[in-house]
Amino acid sequence: MTPRAWYDPSEFPELLYLGQFWKDMLDELTQAVNLLPWVDRSLYGGSWDVFGLYDLPDIKPVRKNIEQCPITTGLINRVIPDHGTVAFSVLGPKSRIFPHTAHPSPYARAHLGLRVPEGDCQMWVSGTARSWQEGEWLVFNEHLNHSAWNKTAFARIVLIVDVPLV
Repeated sequence: MTPRAWYDPSEFPELLYLGQFWKDMLDELTQAVNLLPWVDRSLYGGSWDVFGLYDLPDIKPVRKNIEQCPITTGLINRVIPDHGTVAFSVLGPKSRIFPHTAHPSPYARAHLGLRVPEGDCQMWVSGTARSWQEGEWLVFNEHLNHSAWNKTAFARIVLIVDVPLV
């Protein structure tokens, strides 16, 4: 049986609840400091910055970042207490994340669109591309080959939340 590439966000009611607060989450990020380039430069071209709240591999809290985002972390911890990684991802203009796969985990990866420029700004999972929308979730199987690109002149910002597959 072929694994699913995409999940319907309605399968995760907790995400639909969190999505109501997308503007608050974006506001917190715009006030935050400590955005850092993704460490593995071979994985992307252009710029890709992250602001981790709970990092891999052991879902370790990044205290200094959590303190800057009390609304985001409070909501996520209350609604999805058994979450995996949580981070903001900023894919710069004219940037690309190359095809890759993640290590096995019991999670689906969810992206909440916070700032999505108009134009060619998408992600691809196992043969199918989809576009982010502000205030909407894309939920996918990151264990399959996937990539992302932003061919626009503006940054794309999403909140990443790993949600347990039940």
